[in-house]
Amino acid sequence: MRHVVTSVLALAVLLGLSSALPAAAQAANGDRRHDGFFLSLSPGVAFGSTEADLGGNAGTWDNITFRGPGGLLDLKIGGAVRENVILSADLIARNVPGPRLETVGGTETLDDDIVLSDATLGMGLTYYVMPANIFLSGTLGFGTFRLQNVDDEDEEPVDTKAGLSFHAKVGKEWWVSRNWGLGVALGYGFLGAKRDDNADADFNGEYASHKLYVLFNTTFN
Repeated sequence: MRHVVTSVLALAVLLGLSSALPAAAQAANGDRRHDGFFLSLSPGVAFGSTEADLGGNAGTWDNITFRGPGGLLDLKIGGAVRENVILSADLIARNVPGPRLETVGGTETLDDDIVLSDATLGMGLTYYVMPANIFLSGTLGFGTFRLQNVDDEDEEPVDTKAGLSFHAKVGKEWWVSRNWGLGVALGYGFLGAKRDDNADADFNGEYASHKLYVLFNTTFN
């Protein structure tokens, strides 16, 4: 995630330095407007919890809560259905290395090689309030959870089936070239999914996550 942020910042600086046309001339030519092809790549950090209700299959592990910060990436690709209204295909993914594990028996911080992740694939709608360049965005789709020991290839990950997911964010961008904007955003995400695997009944049950996140927004439009 650190490499992604560094690369995006470097790209934004180069694009900003290469922009030489005055803002008025750009607007007259259709630049600095939210129309046409849309690409948004937004890395950030998420905070929240993931609760697992294992339905009485695992003794003291019947109810588990994972907590901790993690990296999040929001990728949107689409286009304007009309000026300032964007329809997109969205991929939103989060990784939490070494989450804090809470059970009825106490609290434990897991090693960093234990990673809790989730990913959502869905359709998104973004609306820009101009000329302030403030945006509202929502994504509705399906997502899954995965709990995995990334250092042990022989250990099977715990995967859920796909469940309903919803994300919403609000942010502000500033134009740095004719088509590129940089900004910041605040978001909220929910994902609920189930696991029913007879081969590993200890982790069968219902999973749900709530998370808040802060993003560095980069947009081409």
